[in-house]
Amino acid sequence: MNRVGWKAAPVVVISAVGGGFLLSGLAEGRFSLQGWAGSTALLGLSGILLGLFWHMTASPRWVGWAAVTALFLRLMIGVGLSLVLPVWGHESEVSQAGYLFFDAFTRDRQAWQLAQSGNSLLAAFTNEFSGDQYGGMLAASALIYRLFSPDVHRPYLILIFTAFAMAAAVPFLYGAISRYFGSATAALAVWIYLLYPEGVLLGASQMRDPILIGLGGVAFWLVSRWQDAPRRATVGLGLVVLLTAAFSYLVALPLAGILFLWWWLEYSARIQRVNIRRLVWFFVAVVGVLVLVAMAAWLRETALWDARLTEAGSGKIQALFAALPDPLELPFLVVYGLLQPVLPAALFDPSKPLWTVISTLRSLGWYVLLPLLAYIPFGIRFQPKGLQRHLIVLSFLIILGWSLLSSFRAGGDLWDNPRYRTLLLPWLAILAAWAYFTARQQRDRWFVRLLACEGIFLLTFGIWYANRSFRLGLNLSFFEVAGVTALLCGLVLASGYWVERRRAVKTG
Repeated sequence: MNRVGWKAAPVVVISAVGGGFLLSGLAEGRFSLQGWAGSTALLGLSGILLGLFWHMTASPRWVGWAAVTALFLRLMIGVGLSLVLPVWGHESEVSQAGYLFFDAFTRDRQAWQLAQSGNSLLAAFTNEFSGDQYGGMLAASALIYRLFSPDVHRPYLILIFTAFAMAAAVPFLYGAISRYFGSATAALAVWIYLLYPEGVLLGASQMRDPILIGLGGVAFWLVSRWQDAPRRATVGLGLVVLLTAAFSYLVALPLAGILFLWWWLEYSARIQRVNIRRLVWFFVAVVGVLVLVAMAAWLRETALWDARLTEAGSGKIQALFAALPDPLELPFLVVYGLLQPVLPAALFDPSKPLWTVISTLRSLGWYVLLPLLAYIPFGIRFQPKGLQRHLIVLSFLIILGWSLLSSFRAGGDLWDNPRYRTLLLPWLAILAAWAYFTARQQRDRWFVRLLACEGIFLLTFGIWYANRSFRLGLNLSFFEVAGVTALLCGLVLASGYWVERRRAVKTG
């Protein structure tokens, strides 16, 4: 341990002891020696590992503090929600138990059962437990309960684990992005990753998603360091992908594909023979098609099932489906899913104040990123040919494909669509940060036009949602509002194209 590490050690110990005491007292409403000891041990271990990761990546000091901020932000929100949901949440069993997500409620209860049963933790990977079809989160949670809380079910201990998992990726993410795109883009991407509301809520819940996101960030850093230490990076990548598969092989497979493509774009520049590069790209295309064909039947079945669940749970969707031809129902839900959580709905649909705040923050996060992501096809023209351009195009295509696939799979669901998208949060953060700096440096009017289109959407559908909730007397159907929105956005983009063409003619 270096000199800075030794100086930080007392701070870690004091913070863990004090934080463990405060955490156990808040969550349990009383002092518990076992709760204090368990939370102190987990917080101390988290602090030590964060310091180690910061040192490994040789990141600036502020990055270490950002990682600590990410940990405590998620932990405070997670504990806070567990306290207020039974009081201000819905009357459902999940909310009354202090959980935000149904999956977290089910999995955490079953993890406690497994911890108390005395059975091997490998039982988590069998069909005995339905709360987690992959087993990794069940086994990890049960292990934490056995080691740190054998007497009482303390869900806040799992919150330390999930909050740490997302925080751990911060130094790795900064190290990888700064290598490819510079420190300014890396810094903004880190703060997007840290503060993105959906990521905060997932890290503040007993979900497996934060672990998957964190592992993705670590793997990204390993790919960026492959050329410096190929053997160690390859071994590390193999271990990370295997660990990811223990939590979700359906995420591990695309993650491995993304990492390979990112690595290949950088490494292929060393290969002089064009035929070899073409052969590898042909192989990638064939594998991609085979995977999609193999998954097609399962995807269609699950998509139709989730679509019916969404329809059954929403009278508004039922009414819209009644006016739509059958072949357009699923495409409509895909687009609807891409816009979830819909900001006007979060603001104006009647709900309890706590849920209005949660929905609005989730929506704001996505609607801040949307114009930045939509700007990438416009902004890429300013990026010179080379590795950075290829990586941005690749990342954009991956995010676009993953978002469409996620929306298709989730059938327009309010919770699953954002959750699936957020699994690629490291790459979402990279693209958003790059788009922001490109639009600002180039003073590109196309970004302003995209913001105008989003503003038109929010205004027109905000009025429509407000009319539904407050009976303002505006008798406009959904399709009429959608048509007006499309027309106005089309005029903005068409006039922008005309202006740019005239400017090009004058300067040419």
